[in-house]
Amino acid sequence: MNRSFPRFGFRDTCDCTTLFILNLALSDLLYCTFNLPLYAAQYLTQEWPFSSGMCYTFAAFRFINAFADWMSLAFIAVSRCAGLIWNEKAERYLSGRNGVAIIVLIWAYSIGLNSLAFTEVINKL
Repeated sequence: MNRSFPRFGFRDTCDCTTLFILNLALSDLLYCTFNLPLYAAQYLTQEWPFSSGMCYTFAAFRFINAFADWMSLAFIAVSRCAGLIWNEKAERYLSGRNGVAIIVLIWAYSIGLNSLAFTEVINKL
């Protein structure tokens, strides 16, 4: 499914790799917006300046974001590899609604996996 966006100045087509790169960009934007300022506050004060609950939340968000970031990178590699091997078939299966579903599953997997660790379910297994 090739769609161009001449209204926004994009001349390239929107394919499955573009969706995964946009997801990676979103993940990096969230990291720069939320995680880096908290890191800066911690390093400037030489201690954790916020409550322990905020520390817990910060750690959870950092790991969720990192998992989603790495999974996005993995799916960029998968989509490029599949595009080289199967060409148009891969594009049909990985773009459009399927691509969006994969991105939603990336975030759901990241949140689900980390919620098991942070609710200490994993320690009881």
